[in-house]
Amino acid sequence: MCSVLISLLIAISCRESIATDIEFSWRHVTTSNKHACMWISCSRDPQFPMHEHYRHLHASFVFISLFMTSQSQLRDASASHPTAMALLIVVLVTFVGLLAPLVMASTDFVIYSDPPTALLPGQSFQYDLTPQGIPYGPASLSMNHDCDLVLHFHNQKTWATNTTGLGTDCYLTVDSHGEAAVKRDLHYPVWSSGKKSVQGSYAFLVQWNGGLGIYGPATWSSSNPPSLRDAGDEHPNVTTDYVFYSYSILPIGKILDYKNFKLVLRDDCNLVLEDTATGKIRWQTSTSSPLHDCFVTLDDQGELFVKHNRRDVLWRSGTRSTPFLYILVLRYDGTLGVYGPQIWTTKPFW
Repeated sequence: MCSVLISLLIAISCRESIATDIEFSWRHVTTSNKHACMWISCSRDPQFPMHEHYRHLHASFVFISLFMTSQSQLRDASASHPTAMALLIVVLVTFVGLLAPLVMASTDFVIYSDPPTALLPGQSFQYDLTPQGIPYGPASLSMNHDCDLVLHFHNQKTWATNTTGLGTDCYLTVDSHGEAAVKRDLHYPVWSSGKKSVQGSYAFLVQWNGGLGIYGPATWSSSNPPSLRDAGDEHPNVTTDYVFYSYSILPIGKILDYKNFKLVLRDDCNLVLEDTATGKIRWQTSTSSPLHDCFVTLDDQGELFVKHNRRDVLWRSGTRSTPFLYILVLRYDGTLGVYGPQIWTTKPFW
């Protein structure tokens, strides 16, 4: 079996005349001790929001895998599948140009298992709300080129994977069972969090207390479709709070904020997810109250509420799970998701 499966759905390079049912795959492409597997597919209506956070990781894998393939194998594949090889060359040329920039914004602090995002070599998470008068941070999580994943809080080193020298250009991911891993050579783990849960969608993040946490599986998500475009950023060097924790209570005003996406509890008690770049409402609870005393809260079973009159429920998400800690996240694709319970952490809240 292939050691790695890297999927790329290509919209730009595929023309309708050749895009119908073109599918090309190499299996068991082997060099002395490496394995790679690639699959390239074009269709009439490709729908794949390759977000900036992880398209470069996929592109890097394709680039590396190509050079792991021997010249004779390339010649054989080219003879058997000339159209697919032409597409492969187009893909390589297109994506190599994307490898240079560091695509993880310096103020991001969450990665996801679905769709997968990663902390790449040389990148860092930064979490600091102190400039906004909120006493959370500063914290940073760095994926060093020497393969060590290092956490700092208040400018002091507080945790590390201690994997220096076990590889080069390693990266951090979280999988569909909630296990985080630092990997080298495409997919070989040198460290893992060691805790697995049921299959689902998970989030790994730098928490407000300066620790790391993994939450999941996802128990609820907003009904709006994911945004296919990258959200603009009015203040690229400022950390915004886009994670909301169990037991938190927030009144009328801004609840969460990620780039141009904002979750706001309006004065009429309508909870609204806005895209400030377009002025459009992406999702809302369509609630209202003349009392103007409403608030948003997330309970210890992962249910999200809009309440008023102290405790009367105006709206609820309607999903509940095992009692513990949960998070509501405003994701990079302009959707909301509740993840939990917490399955792993480096620093408990109590």
